[in-house]
Amino acid sequence: MSTISIGRLLGASRLSKVYQATCNDRHVAIKCILSTEHSHLLQQEFRCLQTLHHPNIVKAHDWFDRLPQTGKSAFTMTQINGINGKVLAERLQRLPPAERHQRVIQIGMQLGSALSHIHTQGWLHRDIKPSNLMFEQETQVLLIDFGTVTPYPMPTQQKGLVGTPRFASPEQLHGEILTPSSDLFSLGATLYYLLLNTRPFEGRDRSTPMPPSLIDPSIPQHLNDILMQCLRLNPEGRFASMTLFMQALSQVAPKNQPLAGREQTIQDIAHCLQRVHQGEQLHVHFQGTRGSGKTWGQQTLLEATHQHRVPCYILNTTDPLETILDQIAKRQPLIVCSSQVNPPKIGLPLIPIQLSWLNLSEVRRSLFSHAPKTPALVQKAQWLHQQTNGIPALLLPMLIEYTIRSAFHIPQEPEVHIPKSWFEDLNPFRWSLLQLLSYSKSAMTLETIQLRIPQTKLSDLEYLEQQSLIIQQGSYWRMSCTMISDAIKRHHPLSAMEQQEWNLLSTPAPTSNWSAQIQNIEIWSAKGKLSQAQQKANDILSSIPTTHKASVLLQLGQVKLDIGHYEQARIVLADATALSNGDTDRTIYLRSQALRAHTSLEQHNGSPIGAMHALDRISKLTSTGDPWVISVWQWSLGALGDIRQWNKHLEQTRKTLQKLDQHHYVRCVLNLIRGACAVGDLDTVHNLISEIKPGLAPYALLEWEIRRLESILLDTPPPKVGRLVYNLSAEDILQFKKRWIRVKGKHPDPTWYL
Repeated sequence: MSTISIGRLLGASRLSKVYQATCNDRHVAIKCILSTEHSHLLQQEFRCLQTLHHPNIVKAHDWFDRLPQTGKSAFTMTQINGINGKVLAERLQRLPPAERHQRVIQIGMQLGSALSHIHTQGWLHRDIKPSNLMFEQETQVLLIDFGTVTPYPMPTQQKGLVGTPRFASPEQLHGEILTPSSDLFSLGATLYYLLLNTRPFEGRDRSTPMPPSLIDPSIPQHLNDILMQCLRLNPEGRFASMTLFMQALSQVAPKNQPLAGREQTIQDIAHCLQRVHQGEQLHVHFQGTRGSGKTWGQQTLLEATHQHRVPCYILNTTDPLETILDQIAKRQPLIVCSSQVNPPKIGLPLIPIQLSWLNLSEVRRSLFSHAPKTPALVQKAQWLHQQTNGIPALLLPMLIEYTIRSAFHIPQEPEVHIPKSWFEDLNPFRWSLLQLLSYSKSAMTLETIQLRIPQTKLSDLEYLEQQSLIIQQGSYWRMSCTMISDAIKRHHPLSAMEQQEWNLLSTPAPTSNWSAQIQNIEIWSAKGKLSQAQQKANDILSSIPTTHKASVLLQLGQVKLDIGHYEQARIVLADATALSNGDTDRTIYLRSQALRAHTSLEQHNGSPIGAMHALDRISKLTSTGDPWVISVWQWSLGALGDIRQWNKHLEQTRKTLQKLDQHHYVRCVLNLIRGACAVGDLDTVHNLISEIKPGLAPYALLEWEIRRLESILLDTPPPKVGRLVYNLSAEDILQFKKRWIRVKGKHPDPTWYL
């Protein structure tokens, strides 16, 4: 007799629910039918899975006519600890284009093989979609949910739609007899979604979708053509078999673009292409410091325009201005692109596209994409970022030269990969500025620089910044990266006496209270001094020792979350996590991971997708008992709608938070309140608010959060933002105004008062 213990809810549909379970001491998933009249469908699904044996198809184990807990039919199957295709689609967007395309090709090959096996065994799946794909590892897919399976060939037409409208084939929508070509259509729609995180169709509309390469110009033309052939409305125009589909997919050669952090640029280029397809004429101007990738952006635009047969002209290079103006006068759709500092005005709408350097997390992602077998990858990414500061023109040559057999090796004496042209137009005065900053032990303000070089003006520093030789952080200036600093020391060395003199000038006063300063950042934010907290964190980062940087990045990430800059928070917290991996204080690592999970929930409006992102990041860390991890984990259970697990762990979670100091305690209780709101446990919401209200007086931001929540619960006007947004930039204020909170059964607060 099998012993079954049912755990948390994993998923639900109109006919069934799937739970975590333990069966005879083995961890499994169990699928339970909701109504006995549909038991035959569950039996058919189980019978189908028993005939299928494929590494990319979930395995069924035991059948139960009457489950003791429910009295209805159920069967157990392999438990998958991972993410579904909807979550993976978002993650894929953060990868370098070549790696993302390769991942989608691998997934397409695996699914094509699985579907070929299903069809050979005499079945049609009829519901291929992202949420029916599970990934324990991001490169290995498992097809699940065979509740819509039917024998093939189909004896008769189906009655009504079986499947999901947004991914179903036209013949499936019209109730016609289906063939494997219908599963191929759904597979094409699913790969389209994984590639772009965008559905090819909305609802039942089946007009020809927008070509993928028009949404993402980095997509290879061959991959674009394969997906468009899968999505042809007439089944006869699709691939004749899964074998032919896989053969075509295996011939796609992704473009070699190993750098991450280019997603926004690709989106901007795609937006320009779409506007030109609608008949517009545009002037696209690539902005950025030297070496930031303007040439790459321009080349990507040229390739995309050539692929889509859009006329494209380049200012001040191959195309004379007179020729370009003649083409503009014809009023035909076209793009003119430029990258010089001050492009001429040509009477077209100017679309600026900003290119930036890569941050630490993007360097790490690029290193893994280019050299996936690299040992000690985190440490080597930190070294690369220190050497190049993520300047693409310096980073890429190092990645290529020092990678052997897919592993990156730090050279004993790295060569300086800096183009000579970077130093050609420097006069003696600018060399002296670079010498001063190269030999200084810390970043310097303009006033400090003027003590040694009185004639220095802000415009001089801004010129060197535009050349990527120095960088500004807050009110401080420093060399942009170690490579450039070393090159200047090598070619323009100072005498020992000059070095001593300049070191004395630039050495900061000893600071023994770094911990207190770092802690003040977050306290200021909790008190509603968001602008000061953000500025203080940026200033400290320019002068603090490396051993404390993870702590500052953690606090800055919290401030970014408070403002509502979730994408910036994600990047900053990823860097904090990487820097804290080797720290003796594990608290920083755990809290940074908890805040990254918090960011996922915020970015996805507290939806189940955000909860899955969060749980995937922190579920393995809950055993540490860290209060930050536990509070975000509890919030994730609420966002997932898992009321059973929410109730089971709530009291223990509340006890775990007791060890925190006051404002940390309030922040973690706010996580519980958000989870309680999501699950609709309003009694717990009121209890928790009553518990923390007496301690809110010193913390204006946290008090405002609670007052805003109460306004939603009571249907009263929200509190005014007041001083919370003083001194924030216009962009920061806009992000702050987009903040929201979700209460089950109520709409998010749409009203704001400044």
